[in-house]
Amino acid sequence: MYMTEEGRLNIMSDTCVLSSLTLVSSSASVLGGICLLVTHYKIKTLHYGLRNILCFLTISDILTSSGYIVGAINSMIESSGGKYSDVVCKAQSFLTTFSNLASFSWTSMIAVHLYLLVVTPMDWDKKKSLKVVYHIIGWLIPAYITVLMLNNLGRSDDKTTGPWCWIRTSSPLQTMQIVAMLISGKLWEILTYTLSFVLFVQLKMKTYTEKKNDRPYRWHEMVANLSSFRPEDARLCYIWLPLYLLRVWGTVRFFVAISYPGHLSDSHNLLLLYLQCVGDSSHALVNFIFFCVFDKEIRITYGKACMRWVCARKADAKESLEVQLTVSVRYQSIEPLSNLMQSKNT
Repeated sequence: MYMTEEGRLNIMSDTCVLSSLTLVSSSASVLGGICLLVTHYKIKTLHYGLRNILCFLTISDILTSSGYIVGAINSMIESSGGKYSDVVCKAQSFLTTFSNLASFSWTSMIAVHLYLLVVTPMDWDKKKSLKVVYHIIGWLIPAYITVLMLNNLGRSDDKTTGPWCWIRTSSPLQTMQIVAMLISGKLWEILTYTLSFVLFVQLKMKTYTEKKNDRPYRWHEMVANLSSFRPEDARLCYIWLPLYLLRVWGTVRFFVAISYPGHLSDSHNLLLLYLQCVGDSSHALVNFIFFCVFDKEIRITYGKACMRWVCARKADAKESLEVQLTVSVRYQSIEPLSNLMQSKNT
């Protein structure tokens, strides 16, 4: 048994809280993702390879958060005495399985693309064939895997997820259920952690060696030679870090569930569940903060836009005040004449 009956009752009693937490964090993530996409659309200097890939990653994360909103609402309906919809559960599982796989793919491709830009002198943004490969890996392969796992999608009974659906499970977990969870997400998540971190270490070792040998610093060369690279883009080599910090809680629960069932105390499992509910649904929001709010050029652009808006509002208010004063003066000048006419008539 994976947890005591008391622990199961505790989790069931906290279902409304967990669903509400997921609903809030997912909604904030959708809003953050939309802000990132609007930022990309409004600032023309961001229309190039790395930032385009970041937008595709954000789209997949918005889909994930939207699916979790649906799952949380479905769970809240059940906890309030309503009927749980298996159709909604399966549809939500299909959407979030696809979007999570797409998110892992686009995260890996950001790491790979940045590595190619650093270690080779080519401008990979101009390679149309590479863009086609990226979209095949980022969208078509996740869709194919999701369709392949369609019969395994369903209610997960909170063993490895929050208040949303993923792979249909039983107690205890069966071997085929574990395989299905690996194929439909966890294996690709771990590969994304590994690939992104390994490429990050390689980049840091390369730049350290260049500095040590007093060779031209490749990052500076890229800024000078590539029109599609900004100094702030160096932050994208940490793309693995938000993913790791947000999703590690669910990964820990997964491995405990399949390797050491019953060894995790109810309170610890509930703590990890709370962290997973927030982390798994917040990726788009954290990426917006990490790659937009912390980006100096974007902050300056938004600051200038805000100043222009404030100045425009002040100008409109001043013009409105001048119009009111003009009308008032004209009215005051007309009023004595009307009084005089009235006195003559009398």
